[in-house]
Amino acid sequence: MPFFRRQRRPAEENAEPTTASIRELRAAEWSSYFEGPSNLENYRQAFLRQSPLPWEIVQATQRDLLRLLVGRVPADLGVPAVFGLTVLFNEHPKPDEAAFAILATIVNDLPPPAAQALMNALADAWRAAQQWPYDERGRRIADQVTRTVQRVEATSSEGSEALLYITQQIGAEGSRDP
Repeated sequence: MPFFRRQRRPAEENAEPTTASIRELRAAEWSSYFEGPSNLENYRQAFLRQSPLPWEIVQATQRDLLRLLVGRVPADLGVPAVFGLTVLFNEHPKPDEAAFAILATIVNDLPPPAAQALMNALADAWRAAQQWPYDERGRRIADQVTRTVQRVEATSSEGSEALLYITQQIGAEGSRDP
């Protein structure tokens, strides 16, 4: 038995996962719920289809939200969700920060099925909001997303703190609208 050679210890079965391993597992699970093109070019095309603004302006103003979405959420779902958050937090004193906080909570803190439900709710609410009078859109989006959060809470035991945070933020925002 050599004195200077280290013996490898067998990996402990109950070892705590590392941040990298958690990130890899989450990415694999995330990709099974969010299928579709999600690179920056896909987002550029989706924004240009749905907005008259030049891409440079969109990219400059939505940089933080894009960073959360690109490579994770398909552009056809992410773009309307961004528009939904924009309408929802239109009257907020810090609309960009509020939208980022909600989207970061959805993307980083919720399990993929719950995140998918909320992203779909935001996207669907924005699409439906186009038929409503402008001054009612924020409240109606807040109502639809709040109902989705309640359904997710009733069916999932994970992410309850994140869902509570989202409910509080959206509820506060929905009460600002006339």
